[in-house]
Amino acid sequence: MTYSYHSVKGISEALIKKKGSKFIGYITTVQSTEEAETFLHDVKSLHPKARHHCYAWRLGHPEPIERANDDGEPSGTAGRPILGQLVKRDLTDAMIVVVRYFGGTLLGTSGLIQAYRECAEAVLDSATIIQIIEQETLEIDLEFEIVHLLEEWAPKLEFSILERNHVSDRMCYKLVIAKSESKKALSHLIARLSESYVEEVDPERLEYKKFTI
Repeated sequence: MTYSYHSVKGISEALIKKKGSKFIGYITTVQSTEEAETFLHDVKSLHPKARHHCYAWRLGHPEPIERANDDGEPSGTAGRPILGQLVKRDLTDAMIVVVRYFGGTLLGTSGLIQAYRECAEAVLDSATIIQIIEQETLEIDLEFEIVHLLEEWAPKLEFSILERNHVSDRMCYKLVIAKSESKKALSHLIARLSESYVEEVDPERLEYKKFTI
């Protein structure tokens, strides 16, 4: 199971020209169909006189759902080439919209496919690609006498301490860690807090004498 994926940061754009036609590409991160519709609407608002607003998006991880739209271009000549570039770069939670201003010369099926593919490539080259690492958050409620153990070992096990709250005669911590490391790290932390061996730890057990997870 993988707990990371790649997407884009912010909004980027690129322009290419083919036989008088202008192709303007935009890319951004989207995390729902509603966000995708909003982005498409925004691009259309920027280019109300453009002849076509073709797009593709991928949402979700690890098995993204996909959509491509030719917006009046011959079937398969716009949306699919755009989507192909998102797949090629293995990006998800991302959307590309390519706006076309017709220049008076027909490009033909192969010419359109090449133009939309090149514009998608260009806008991806201009984009900031980022890796998203999925994280897991947990809370530990513990007695004061073992707070020093948590403070010492949580950072060593690559937990980040988000919150410390004093509750009556106990302390409540909120920790975060990369999901890929969470199970192993939690077992080691439990072992330190319970003064036991890691091999003796049951990661499914969440209640102990001096602390609760």
